[in-house]
Amino acid sequence: MFRKLVLCALLLVHAFLIFPNLFAWERDEQSENAFLVREYLVRTALIDLKWLVLPHEWHEGLTFKSEEVPELKPVEMQETVTAADLPLPQFRYASLVLPLSEKYGMDWKLVAAVMAIESNYNPRAVSEKGAIGLMQLMPSTAALYQVSSKELFNPKKNIEAGVLHLKMLHDRYDGDLSRVIAAYNSGEGAVDRYNGVPPYRYTRAFVRRVMACYQSHVQNEIQAASAINTNSAELLTKLASFR
Repeated sequence: MFRKLVLCALLLVHAFLIFPNLFAWERDEQSENAFLVREYLVRTALIDLKWLVLPHEWHEGLTFKSEEVPELKPVEMQETVTAADLPLPQFRYASLVLPLSEKYGMDWKLVAAVMAIESNYNPRAVSEKGAIGLMQLMPSTAALYQVSSKELFNPKKNIEAGVLHLKMLHDRYDGDLSRVIAAYNSGEGAVDRYNGVPPYRYTRAFVRRVMACYQSHVQNEIQAASAINTNSAELLTKLASFR
């Protein structure tokens, strides 16, 4: 009698799985959800009857697979900070110095340093020897770059001629900043004659002041890059805490 009851129960369960349309009364507007719930209940009931000897295909059908959770991939952080990642430097005439320096392949920090020491950012500055404007160019030097003496009071024209002159000196002295700065102040002839910075007190003081200003810009860039790396490390730590 007990065996017959078990067989009847199995037949009913089998019919419940094969003919879901017979149990339409369980369905609501979300028919797919209703079917999933019904299937789960039936499968759970069959698992509870594990003491029965079931066919092999039934065992396979009763295997539940846990929902796969996508693995969180680590955020790829940039190993090195490039110039494009750094905030734009803030100083007077930066809107002219930065694009002109990039256009002619010059380090803007050197251009800004020369400008600061030569004229203190004064576009109307004129020296006793006749050097004019922001970059304190002599009219004869500016003429080499098709800039007239009147145009030297124009900040853009003055800076562009100054960048071009620094570019020429930079190429001539293979990037030796001390010689480049000295030649900008006292001319290439004096630098070539002494094979280095001339022993002129004013020129040597000028080189020291420009180099100090240049190094100040370099340090600012290093600090900005360090701040970006620190923020990146903090972001990685926060992301790791959510895992």
